[in-house]
Amino acid sequence: MRTLLVTAATLAAAASTAWVASPPPQLARSGTMLRGAHFGRHELVRISFLAPVPGRRRLRTTALGTFATPLPPFDPCVESLQVVVRGAHGELVRLKLPPRQCPVP
Repeated sequence: MRTLLVTAATLAAAASTAWVASPPPQLARSGTMLRGAHFGRHELVRISFLAPVPGRRRLRTTALGTFATPLPPFDPCVESLQVVVRGAHGELVRLKLPPRQCPVP
């Protein structure tokens, strides 16, 4: 009986330390590229650009769960851009790029 309790306690401790929460998926702008991280390995993601000209793309992430794709052409001084990325496992990540306050020429 005592061996059974020790075994159960050991398994419970191993299970609690083995589970580590992975960081949530993230989006970032890097120059003219949209970069995503912390998605599933080789996961199919759907990218929707909501403004100024709506568009969609589908691509697969790398073995590390990352991707990079060019942003659609837009004027960051005048227009805002909204990006929605949906992962195959139900992840939903949004990124809003508001217009900058550029100096008037």
